[in-house]
Amino acid sequence: MDFNKPERINDKALEILQKRFDKVEPKFVKQVVDWVNKFRTTSGNLVRSKENIARLSSFKTAVNRFLEKAGYNVMVSAFLENFDEIGANTQLAQQELNGIDITKSFLNPFKRYAVNNVVAAMQGQGLNVNLINPLKNELLIAVNQGSSLTDVVTSIAGQLTTSEARQGVLKRISLQASRDALLQYDGVVNEAVRKSYKLDALLYVGSIVKDSRAQCERWVQETKNGKLGLILFEDLQDEIDWADNNGTGMIPDTTPENFCQNRGGFNCRHIAYPVRSANYIKEENVKEVPKEPEVEQKVKVPEVKLGFDKKYDDIINSKDVTDEAKILIDKLEKPKYIVLDKQTSFYDNSIKTLAMYDYPDKKRFDDVFIHEYGHHIDFINKYSLSKQFKQAYKNDLGYLEKKYGTFEEMIPTLLVEWYDEKGKLKSEYYGASDILDSLSKGLVFSKYYGAGHGVKYYENVNSRHFENFANIFQAWSKTDKTAINNIEKYYPNLYKSFLDIIKTL
Repeated sequence: MDFNKPERINDKALEILQKRFDKVEPKFVKQVVDWVNKFRTTSGNLVRSKENIARLSSFKTAVNRFLEKAGYNVMVSAFLENFDEIGANTQLAQQELNGIDITKSFLNPFKRYAVNNVVAAMQGQGLNVNLINPLKNELLIAVNQGSSLTDVVTSIAGQLTTSEARQGVLKRISLQASRDALLQYDGVVNEAVRKSYKLDALLYVGSIVKDSRAQCERWVQETKNGKLGLILFEDLQDEIDWADNNGTGMIPDTTPENFCQNRGGFNCRHIAYPVRSANYIKEENVKEVPKEPEVEQKVKVPEVKLGFDKKYDDIINSKDVTDEAKILIDKLEKPKYIVLDKQTSFYDNSIKTLAMYDYPDKKRFDDVFIHEYGHHIDFINKYSLSKQFKQAYKNDLGYLEKKYGTFEEMIPTLLVEWYDEKGKLKSEYYGASDILDSLSKGLVFSKYYGAGHGVKYYENVNSRHFENFANIFQAWSKTDKTAINNIEKYYPNLYKSFLDIIKTL
């Protein structure tokens, strides 16, 4: 996870905005100047007439029309799309740092607020106050006083056009509204996350450049808590006091409660991520608190009896299956039938039947049986079709794309890691490969010949979720944790969602 990404998103967004604005400004200025040149004059001077006064009343409408034609509104809309990217990064960061799944419904109120502020500044009240009203008043005075049209045009064009000496009014409005908007939004969300989840520390990250402020250098390089950039919330007021006394550019009235938003001051490019200190503070920095002795309560592990051929009982009762899985299987509803099939292995929920192909390799037979039993457990209540599990699927898709790129980049990279020197998939990656196949809609199997089910099978979206649940169940059930550790590594959201489901059973 790249925790400096918001800084880069912001820089790129502003760079694109600047380039687009450089094309918008001359078009807009020309249209305004052409409009002003159509006022009635006598001997080159404006005249006070009903026609000119009526023309003045349409100035606001004309400006908005000119902005639309010049491409200004499209430029603003394109900038607003960056709020979605910032939000997605916040979701990934909180999952990585704290294991917290931030939903879009959590983000939406803050996004609406931030977007409305930008729109108001660039297209609404800010535009009225800083551009439309001042220029309209100047034109009104010029009409009343009979000023030279040439002088009026020169003045208005000069105010709107960016030069080496100064920014044009519209550019100044745009840059002021956009410069800190994305990182302010990120900060507001981070502050809400801190409060909602009662997080007790901040991870201060970002680049240090030549003109970085003293407080930012101090906080990014903080090491006293055993993790670079980690500041305990209880120490935050002292740090703000230090910045007020020794730093520069701090926003007045910055407090611990609004620090994520204000950070190191005006136009600060750094990020303050809320975290749980216990996940980061080194053991030697934590004061030992005496604990009450815990009384270990052992749960009796049953001998599972499914009511069919004893070989199926033996698979579950073997040392290769965890006690947790045995307890779960024993207490839940059993399949109605377990049978051998001449062609393949599957679970048919309509008749609650688990069918097994008689694989000659016993380990393969045992693994597939546990996998199909996972389908049976899932279909008791179709847990894999829950909103949480489906969202985890989407989150892991985003997680992998951010980490490895497109599927064309991702799949070859991962399959090289998952296969041995002889080109055979390592057994501990069978589940991981099939989950990747489901995420790629069957490309792993159909295009890259990896383990999975293929494009045709995964055309059914529900099949992707069914197989993901069964694959994770198979790995989770094993006493050898290699497979489940791999699944947790590559699919952290699905793994966490699966565990949340298991806890409810």
